[in-house]
Amino acid sequence: KGFSKPSHCHLELLVLPAHPIYHASPKGIIQAGCFVCLLDWEIIYCDLLCPRHYNSTLKIDINGLPEDHDKRKSLDIILGEIIQENCPEILEQEGKVEIERIHRSPPVFNPQLTTPRNVIAKFKNSQMKEKILQAAKKKPFRYHGNMVRLTQDLAASTLKDRKASNMIFWKARELGLQPRIKYPSKLTIFLQGKVWSFNTTEEFQAFINKRPDLNRKFDVQPQNSRESSKGN
Repeated sequence: KGFSKPSHCHLELLVLPAHPIYHASPKGIIQAGCFVCLLDWEIIYCDLLCPRHYNSTLKIDINGLPEDHDKRKSLDIILGEIIQENCPEILEQEGKVEIERIHRSPPVFNPQLTTPRNVIAKFKNSQMKEKILQAAKKKPFRYHGNMVRLTQDLAASTLKDRKASNMIFWKARELGLQPRIKYPSKLTIFLQGKVWSFNTTEEFQAFINKRPDLNRKFDVQPQNSRESSKGN
C-alpha cells in the first residue's frame, strides 16, 4: 500500500525483517499476491516468469575498495569508473549507470579494521546489475590497480557465512592459495595442485585441523562456538 508496481512486473515482493512471524504459506502468498522475503526493509519487484530473480535484489556488494578512494570522489562516480574500466561494453549497451543509493557498510569507519568496509550499491536497472555480476564472475575486477570483488548482496543468514568466508578469503589470498567464493557462500582454495571446496567454515576448520602448518595461520572458529564459549 502506498507503492506503485511497474507495469512490466508480475510479482510484488514485500521485504520484511527476518522473523518467524513473517513466514507465509503458499496459499497465503497467492491470496495476497505477494511474497515475503526475509532480507531488509524494502520493496522490490520480480518477474514471475523469471524464477532466477525470485530471491534477488537490485543490490551489489563491492568488496576490497580502499577507503581513501571515496575521500576524493563520490562512491557513485567510483562505481561508474569500475564498470567503465572492467566491462565498458555494458555501458555501451545499457547507457548510464543509474544508482538509487550507494554507501559503505557499516556506515561508521573503524580505524582498527585492517580491511576496507564493503560498499553496497542499489541499482535502478536490474538488467544492468545482472550483466555486471556476470562480467565479475568471468574475470577479476580492478580499480586503480586494486582488485575489487562484486557479488550479489545476500540475505542476513547467508551474510554471516559470507563474513566468515571473507575473513578466510583474504588470509588465503595472502598465503597464495588462490581463493574464490562462489554464490552464495561456497569457498574454494588451490592447494598442492588441487582445488578444495568448502560449503561452511566448519568444513574449512576441519580441513585445516589436519594441517597444523595452515591451522596456525587461520582463526576461523565458528561464530556459534564463540558465543557458547562466552556464556560458559
